Amino acid sequence: VAGEGSFYDSGSGSISRINADGQIDIFENVGSVVHAVEAYQNMLLVSINGEYKVQIYNIFEENIELVAEVSMDGQSPREIVVADHKAYVTTWDPDWTVYPNIDGYVKVINLDNFQVEESIQVGVMPEGLLYNNGYIWVANSGESTVSKINVTNNIIEDEIYVGHGPLFLSALNDVIYVARTYYDDNWSANFGTSKIGLGGSSQIMEYGAGIACGGSIMKYNNSIYRSFEGGVAPINQDLEIISEEKIGNYYASLLYHADVINDNVWMTLTDFSNINEVKELSIVGEEINSYQVGAIPGDFAQWDMCYFSGDVNQDESLNVFDAVLIMNGALYSLPYNCESDLNSDGAIN
Repeated sequence: VAGEGSFYDSGSGSISRINADGQIDIFENVGSVVHAVEAYQNMLLVSINGEYKVQIYNIFEENIELVAEVSMDGQSPREIVVADHKAYVTTWDPDWTVYPNIDGYVKVINLDNFQVEESIQVGVMPEGLLYNNGYIWVANSGESTVSKINVTNNIIEDEIYVGHGPLFLSALNDVIYVARTYYDDNWSANFGTSKIGLGGSSQIMEYGAGIACGGSIMKYNNSIYRSFEGGVAPINQDLEIISEEKIGNYYASLLYHADVINDNVWMTLTDFSNINEVKELSIVGEEINSYQVGAIPGDFAQWDMCYFSGDVNQDESLNVFDAVLIMNGALYSLPYNCESDLNSDGAIN
């Protein structure tokens, strides 16, 4: 769990780790504004917004160890997603007088040498990222577009209008869903959801200012859910919120982020002071666990130990059955499985 830390206490960001038994370890003084975390193989990637860098850790069962700091060239990093053994990071200019008006970037980090190998100019204030079917989708939150980047050449193939304030993205059946938040002239928050169809056409739904939505959006139970009035609720094909099926019922002002981990809904709650909690809920809304974590908890990342062992069927034996499974993965582009990735290059080939 990324803990942003106090905005008035430099370097107070944290990383909280919750294991399968519910034990919590909090790693303090990680940096100034720990914005996002992403787990890949046995690495943890952490965006340090206030220090213009991404920190990369090796993950062990009992600890994490810093192995690299990657400069974002004076840009503040936001969200992180990994595709084809590379990390894609959205960044803004940190100058508050500038960033609402100029384009941001997606920085591409090579995870073999931890170097930024490309900087892709996208829209204003790029925030959420999604990797789906060979493309990186980027929510340009300071304007009204989503950028579509081909990962084979890192070229933007399309800029799709989705309505004001796109923040975060999810996908279901190759349709891209966009949670949006934007502000009117009186600084009242307005909310909406959009979706991008297979042909690139968009459908836009406005909820207005009288509803408390937040920005989280996720695939769950073969539906798309988004944060709504202190919980998460599914949306239908017309992008209407099905409020009677909401999961969770916390104070809307406390809900900071939500995601799905191991078929349960996880939520972070914070009052930016004394309340800093993570809640785990079942599909029927039952609170399964509650955890006290670092200050201002936001993003989640899920990690399972990756062994690169070759024992694909996990029968504790290396034999022809594993070889057949590895070949099938290579030939038919099956979902990535690190036990098949003998040289740990992020590809089965």
